[in-house]
Amino acid sequence: MRIAVSTDDGISICGHLGRVSKFFIYEVEGDAIISRGLREVTPVHGPNDHHHDNHNHHHGGHGTLISSLLDCSVVITNGMGGGMIAALTDAGMDPVITGERDPDRAVKNYLDGALETTYGCNHCNH
Repeated sequence: MRIAVSTDDGISICGHLGRVSKFFIYEVEGDAIISRGLREVTPVHGPNDHHHDNHNHHHGGHGTLISSLLDCSVVITNGMGGGMIAALTDAGMDPVITGERDPDRAVKNYLDGALETTYGCNHCNH
């Protein structure tokens, strides 16, 4: 199984999935992490794009991001809106929002069933 974890700095989990430019891609077997790589993606939102009245307004961008992750079963991030949650779920992925900032710890805790999760978009008023 592969788990994607959002990052922008290559160190920590980022706070907004729609603005992410990279993902850690973890290859896991059972409850063990086998490998971790970095994958570049095209962000859904630009740095100044912050109008979320309509969760479907970036549907095309969601599709582009999701197509970059189709080999993953789980996407872990610190925040995402309802449109992205629906798009990931429709694509057969498990969208996971957490306050955890350490990507390795987040994946290990997810595999152990111990990852503390939140819901929604932790960066604005979704």
